[in-house]
Amino acid sequence: MTIAKLGLLAALSLSSLSLAGCAADANSPPGGDAEPTEDELVQKWELLRQGSVVGVWGSSANDVYFANPIGRVLHFDERASVPILGPFQEQTLYQAGSYAVALWGSSASNVYALDGGAGVWHSKGDGNWAAFGAFGKQTIAADVHGESIWGSGPNDIYVTAARYPNRSISVFHSTGNGAWVEQGHEIDNATWTDAVSGVWGSSSSDVYAATPRKMWHSTGTGVWQEVPALANVGTAMWGRSATDVYFGGAQIVHWNGAGAPTVEWAGDGSSHVEAIGGTTTLRAVGTGGLILRKTGNKWIRETSGVSGDLHGVWQVPGGGTYAVGHDGILFRK
Repeated sequence: MTIAKLGLLAALSLSSLSLAGCAADANSPPGGDAEPTEDELVQKWELLRQGSVVGVWGSSANDVYFANPIGRVLHFDERASVPILGPFQEQTLYQAGSYAVALWGSSASNVYALDGGAGVWHSKGDGNWAAFGAFGKQTIAADVHGESIWGSGPNDIYVTAARYPNRSISVFHSTGNGAWVEQGHEIDNATWTDAVSGVWGSSSSDVYAATPRKMWHSTGTGVWQEVPALANVGTAMWGRSATDVYFGGAQIVHWNGAGAPTVEWAGDGSSHVEAIGGTTTLRAVGTGGLILRKTGNKWIRETSGVSGDLHGVWQVPGGGTYAVGHDGILFRK
């Protein structure tokens, strides 16, 4: 066989391999830099525990707390392969009849559980939620129902609550000494079905309090001003700075701190966003098992595998992401 014929056969062989490779790529799932499909994202969610959970917060992968509405706080160590007491350790609140509705902490040794019955519980991270001096059950007020809790640090903590019997929303503040001062009284005279609220801030001088109809802002002075541009954006809030904030309800909007917010997810006509959170990856969760993941300027729906409402989402520093709700605790790395 001549050298010319050998060259021709080699060229034909390479051409066939190239065409076969193109055909395989055409039928293969997206890879490399291609945007992942929903199916690729879905498979990573795992149901860790069944049963209603309403809140989540964690300081690290081995220090994650979940609020159980029947008076218990669950503690979870993501990195423990064979935990001595099982993957979830139940920690009972001090007083019978208490039920946790939200969690927040400034560190692993300074964790708060908001009691729907108008109290705030404190733990030093040792599993106890008892009355430790001024850091025991910190009573907000006798006629309110706790809704949300957030702080910029151990000496700057906010709670929003629905007040009875007029069903209005109030904001309370504590310097961490066990005393609560009401700052924003009746910021929204909501109906019973609207008596939900949220609180979040990017710093001690940039704090938001939300109701379904109105948004209020404080610079940390105790004075709250209504923000008309953020009316009806919802009570779910999260951000990375004062100029990079997300609000969620029937839609998800992004706000740079001035002007009108930008709609990033227009909604689907039935779902409602209940919580937004994340560090490296931003997610929103809501009714009907809704989970959305922010990718670029879009929000991609992920299939959660549950149909119950999801109330909280938390990406643990150095760990995975948790979504919690009516059906239990979901997790993905």
